[in-house]
Order: sequence, then structure tokens, then C-alpha cells
Amino acid sequence: MEQNTENTQGYQSHQESNSQFYASQQPQMPLYSYVNDNEKVMSVGDWLLTMVVMMIPLVNVIMVFVWAFGAGNKNRSNWAKASIIVWVVVFALYIGIILIGAVALGGFEELIEELEYM
Repeated sequence: MEQNTENTQGYQSHQESNSQFYASQQPQMPLYSYVNDNEKVMSVGDWLLTMVVMMIPLVNVIMVFVWAFGAGNKNRSNWAKASIIVWVVVFALYIGIILIGAVALGGFEELIEELEYM
């Protein structure tokens, strides 16, 4: 009898060491997956609502800043920040084209005036 208990104890200790080995080899995964409401993927309906709001003059400008710097959905926030960057780049290009055109027209006016006096 005593030998059987020793074999059983030896088997149990061997089994415990094996389970510890395998437990250390496998990645520990959480038992649940919690996703914050601000990190959920936006649905097609959410994007359609966003596009409809962006069609309303003046409201679109206000809402893009609210979405960009507010505490809303991360997807919409990143999209709004990218939209603001695109708006700034396009505005800078527009101003640059206007300035180049003004300089060019000013230069052409002087050339035209000189040709008239010849």
C-alpha cells in the first residue's frame, strides 16, 4: 500500500510540473474582451450620418472640429483630424495660386502699359 501512495504522489507531482511547464509556454489570454465604446468600429449607418452632417454648410465645419478634438469615436476623430489637415493644405495651395496669379497679372499690366507707349 505504501508503495502505491508513493507512486500516486510521484505521478501527481510529475503531472503538476508538466502542467506548470505547459502553462508557462502558452500565452495568457484574458477571459473576456472589453472594447470601449470610443474604440468600436463605426458602422455603415454611422458613416452615412457623418456624410449627411458634412453636407450641411457651417455645421460641417463646427462638427469636424468637435469630432476631431472631442471625446468621441477614435475612427471618426482620426478621420476628422485628417480632414482638417487636408483643408489646411488645400487652403495654403489656394492662397499660393492666388498670390502667384496676382503677381503675374501685375507684371503683365506693366508689360501691357509699356507696349501701349511704344
